[in-house]
Amino acid sequence: MEGYEVTFDCIESAGSVQDSPRYMRSLAKVVLVGGAAGILERVDWTTVGRNELTLLGSYVYGPESFRGVRQHTFDLVLELLARREGPDPSMLVTHTFPLARYQEAIEANLARASHQSVKTVFELTVNP
Repeated sequence: MEGYEVTFDCIESAGSVQDSPRYMRSLAKVVLVGGAAGILERVDWTTVGRNELTLLGSYVYGPESFRGVRQHTFDLVLELLARREGPDPSMLVTHTFPLARYQEAIEANLARASHQSVKTVFELTVNP
């Protein structure tokens, strides 16, 4: 199996940090986004060394350079979304709920595996 070239682990649970390197091809990159410091000592790093993976961390969002312009990460993302550059973020939405079903939305987020949810959103209707 070839595996992925880049993985962004935004969950950073003991399980996700342990599993991310297993799905990577040799010489790939694993990016840990968030705060995994408390669980890193419990992870078996054998796969990282065996496959010569690059492990990168990102804890806080801040200023960065992109296409010669230095700006905050969130401003950059909003700009790219407005210009519709990059992948369509709506493909991450797996569940849509009306606000009245907020309890189901919370359950889908808390039990992601059983609901197979990635991102859940509320569908808001505006009454004229």
